[in-house]
Amino acid sequence: MKNFRNYFKTHPFAGVTAALTFFLLLFLILMSLSFPAEGVNGFTSYIMAFEFARSVADINSLFNGMSPAEIKNVDVGNYLDFGFMITYSLFVAHLFVTASKVFERKWLLIGIPLAVIVLLCDFFENIVLLEITKNYLAGAPDDVFSQLLEKLHIVTWIKWGGLAFAFLLFSGILFTQRWFYFVLGVICALPVFFIIVLTNATPFELSVFTELIFLSFFALIIFSFAFKNADT
Repeated sequence: MKNFRNYFKTHPFAGVTAALTFFLLLFLILMSLSFPAEGVNGFTSYIMAFEFARSVADINSLFNGMSPAEIKNVDVGNYLDFGFMITYSLFVAHLFVTASKVFERKWLLIGIPLAVIVLLCDFFENIVLLEITKNYLAGAPDDVFSQLLEKLHIVTWIKWGGLAFAFLLFSGILFTQRWFYFVLGVICALPVFFIIVLTNATPFELSVFTELIFLSFFALIIFSFAFKNADT
């Protein structure tokens, strides 16, 4: 028990990360039960195909063959995502706040407004997704979906781009640490460079990009549990 307490004393990121990781996993499991397991429109996951939908044809492909009850179940997944977005935004903010103290780098506090922007965009993204399902079930005309998709495109890219930039920012600290953390920093920098090389991204490329974002989250969770005050 003493060693357990000492671990959290010497690992400044671990305590809060442990609690947030539990809820992240919980929300991920619950959402996986709500969203269809199969990818669609060339995406490796259903929710990514929904978030990056570009046309009315994409929307029709998403819901084709689904019953109203199944579409409502997609809504359940999006409602659960409100909890997920709050949790991961707290995690990102926690990383930057704690790192600014541990490494005495005030510029890391830039990560706080970044986390807030990402949270707000994810919030409005979910509102748009819920509006799309509502209008689809109501049989709304195509121009309604076109307007919603324009809004979706903006907030979705700000959200994912904001996360990519936040991870790049944090990698600046990881690059100053020993080789293990340097490797984690490379992983966290990958999403931004992937955006740079993307041109008219295909669904598969967008899937790879979002998977790199999740890999970066995983890398930062590992960092949070591994880093201790004496690490150099």
